[in-house]
Amino acid sequence: MDDTYNIFKISVIFLIFIILGYFLSNNISSFSSFFFIIWIIFCIIILFIYISLSDVILNIKKEGKCRKSGILKINKKESENLKKNDFISITAHEIKTPVAVIKGYTDLLLNDKDISLKITNDVKEYIKRIENSSDQIFSLVENLLNITKIENNELSLNKEKFNILDLIEEVRENLINDADLKKQTILFETHNVKDIIVFADKLKIEEVLNNLLINAINYTPEGGVIKISVKVEEKFINVSVKDNGIGISYEDQKKIFSKFFRSNSINVRNISGTGLGLYISSSIINMHGGKLILDSKIGHGSTFSFLLPINV
Repeated sequence: MDDTYNIFKISVIFLIFIILGYFLSNNISSFSSFFFIIWIIFCIIILFIYISLSDVILNIKKEGKCRKSGILKINKKESENLKKNDFISITAHEIKTPVAVIKGYTDLLLNDKDISLKITNDVKEYIKRIENSSDQIFSLVENLLNITKIENNELSLNKEKFNILDLIEEVRENLINDADLKKQTILFETHNVKDIIVFADKLKIEEVLNNLLINAINYTPEGGVIKISVKVEEKFINVSVKDNGIGISYEDQKKIFSKFFRSNSINVRNISGTGLGLYISSSIINMHGGKLILDSKIGHGSTFSFLLPINV
């Protein structure tokens, strides 16, 4: 419809110009024919310029509409993501409070001497299961909160100086009981280095170490060996967690640091997890200016390493 109207409008304008040229040429007796021919050529040139400009303007308008439509789509998507993240954040906070209360009471029941003496061993076992389940929920809630912060660029670092070797040993000791249940050995190699002082967010680096060690314990069979190693490489330290577990396929390695990724391998279907730990760990290391790296082969275990700059 618009094209037909434009053609009609152009035709009318061109006809008006021709008639105007005809009357003008009649008033110039000596150059009437020559002037009329020049006038027609001039009109044709103007017509081509007008058509060309119309096409350019039309394309600009179309491009503007497309961009506007694209911006609206992007804004709509961003708005939906913000709403989703807000919902997750509010829900996670609401869950976190009662879970913290449950954890507090289970800790009291298990560790208070007066109360503990009145509880049978069977009941203690039930309380430990409640404590383990509440720990899992608490960890999930923390992960969901971290993800919303990462996606909203709100995750901040509270950097401080600390000895990373002491932190690794602390994390290892906290998880040694979990490894003992599977008759696993966790070795810690420092290569004769006693102190490595880094300037980083201690709690977040602890979270990374926890994620890597828990994964190693979960994906390593009974009697396996997990080795933590620390090396200084110029301006970086290289912390690696190596296991002799089932390994990770090449296809899964491409997606291993993606959010919510869970392998479909039959070997790992029975192992619980959310697929958030490595995504969060990778984001934390990136924020520190480092990188989380994976080296793995099916049947030969996996090595997760992260580089952390020594910028004290």
